[in-house]
Amino acid sequence: KAVCKTIKAAGYATALDYAENLIDKIERYDLAKYDQPFIKEAPVKIFLSPSSQENNMYAVGGTTEEKVCNLIADALEPILVKHGIAVMQNDPADGPAGHTAKSNAWKPDYHIPIHTNAGGSRGCEVFCWNASNATAKGTILAKNIYAEIAAITPTGDRGVKTNQTFYEIKNTSAPVAYIEVEYHDSKEGAAWILANIKPI
Repeated sequence: KAVCKTIKAAGYATALDYAENLIDKIERYDLAKYDQPFIKEAPVKIFLSPSSQENNMYAVGGTTEEKVCNLIADALEPILVKHGIAVMQNDPADGPAGHTAKSNAWKPDYHIPIHTNAGGSRGCEVFCWNASNATAKGTILAKNIYAEIAAITPTGDRGVKTNQTFYEIKNTSAPVAYIEVEYHDSKEGAAWILANIKPI
């Protein structure tokens, strides 16, 4: 009421009954209920866990899985932050147990390990706790990430798969989507990864 009267007194309204009309409308339509402190919803929290496998050499480029996966995470983080997502990254020196402990302590909404694969094949695959549970958060995240990466890979891909043995899937409290971007032990695969850090 004081603000309504102050607006009139300051000359912003010329009607003689401006303050009374405004107060009447506020009371008639119960608009004072909006005079509550604005509570900002907490941002989504994502823990990025790029590979710490420093001895997994790429078939080309003289680099390692650890270095490249950290480049991917470093490129991804500012994009997530730009969209209001809180991000924490692992420390490569910690290894899977350390990554998991750090993630569990922070309590993120999602945990995303970022890896490149080896074993003589090609294509992207993403692992989650139970790929057949279509409503699980980890499965939904895994399918969404897989769809985005598979759309840009140069070969056929390997799908979303269940895995309950990988350390970070088995021991992380948050829903996990564990990405294997492409095979780095293939010359073509390694070259494609290195040329596509930002799109990935």
